[in-house]
Amino acid sequence: MKFLLEDLYFLTTDPNLDQFDDLWNVQVTKYLQAFKALYPRLPKRFVQNYLKTHFHDFVILSCCIKRVLRGSSFRYDLIMDLQEYANENVHQLHFQNVSMLKSNLCFQVFCGTCDWIFAEFLPVDDQKMSLEVVLFSDSKLYFEFTKLKYKKYTENKS
Repeated sequence: MKFLLEDLYFLTTDPNLDQFDDLWNVQVTKYLQAFKALYPRLPKRFVQNYLKTHFHDFVILSCCIKRVLRGSSFRYDLIMDLQEYANENVHQLHFQNVSMLKSNLCFQVFCGTCDWIFAEFLPVDDQKMSLEVVLFSDSKLYFEFTKLKYKKYTENKS
């Protein structure tokens, strides 16, 4: 993480340490300025929805890595479904041409393991972007990609 530092975030969750809230808000403002540089490279509907909540407390329903054939070559895509905490809306993020993936995902017995706490989408270079996510269980997910496809739908529970 470049702006949203994990240690600082957890200090803001302590009700006795209110002084860190202002510092966190400064870092969020800096991050949003950097994120703004990605607007032309991201789907408009994704940017609009991401800016509403930053997907905070959304639950990762699925995360799939898929090999996609392209003639005589191939690429890897990562498809992630996130469900809003308060309703049945699902946001599908389809990251294309994933070139690096690092994670220490830890699937534990208690609920909350894959709750999205905060994340940073940042430029890597003129072609690649990165996503780093901090999850509830102190797990992290980082990867680099070149394109994002986005859709939002309501999951049917029937």
